[in-house]
Amino acid sequence: MKKFPYKFTPLIKTLFCLFFILAIGVIGFNVYKFATAEFHDNYSYVTLISCLAIGALTIVIVSSMLFNSYFGINDKFLVLRWGILCNKIELNSITKLQKHEQNDKLLVYYNLSDQEEFMVVFIDKLIFDDFSNQLLLKCPEISVEIVVD
Repeated sequence: MKKFPYKFTPLIKTLFCLFFILAIGVIGFNVYKFATAEFHDNYSYVTLISCLAIGALTIVIVSSMLFNSYFGINDKFLVLRWGILCNKIELNSITKLQKHEQNDKLLVYYNLSDQEEFMVVFIDKLIFDDFSNQLLLKCPEISVEIVVD
């Protein structure tokens, strides 16, 4: 499968970093609290374990989004992998590619049941053509439009 990395905006990258730092802070604070405080009831242990689990889960989700987000093209599907989430679109349902020159967007139109849907592909504009060519190689009946706004 040919993979094309997802392009995150600087704002999203900043938010991911903030979530990561916050999760590490939550884990660190709760480990410190556990090491220095005395617990007298089960509620304190449940709170501590919950905070540690939420912090660890946040780190796993943010890391998977940063390092495992891509668009993939195989023989049957266009795959959008965004961290732990995965969406597959059958190649034979794709009808059109529309490239917007002004704002560097690539829209993929496809038929889902009886409605035409579209998905915005956020990849680096330097690999737009490679992505389009790879998709057209697998499914040559797709029409291509270039929109100059």
